Amino acid sequence: MVGGIAGNSKASRIKIVRQTKVKKDVYLVDLSTIEGIQAGSMIVQANDIIYVEPNPNLAREALADITPVLSLLSTALLVWATFSNLKSTP
Repeated sequence: MVGGIAGNSKASRIKIVRQTKVKKDVYLVDLSTIEGIQAGSMIVQANDIIYVEPNPNLAREALADITPVLSLLSTALLVWATFSNLKSTP
């Protein structure tokens, strides 16, 4: 129903947590292989929790953190260069 596994998720580490009357059962599913897809063809029940482990993308996260600072710095440098050229022009 959600359209598949996102690109930033690990298809090899999916956990399905099912609450029974006595305890919680945890099923590990690996959908990265054909055998795992065949083994993971279970019926999802009401109140099941499906957890798909995220795949860390450190470069994208670091770039997302640095981009606002670089944008502010480049804007300030552009304003400074513009005003410095206006002052030196006769």
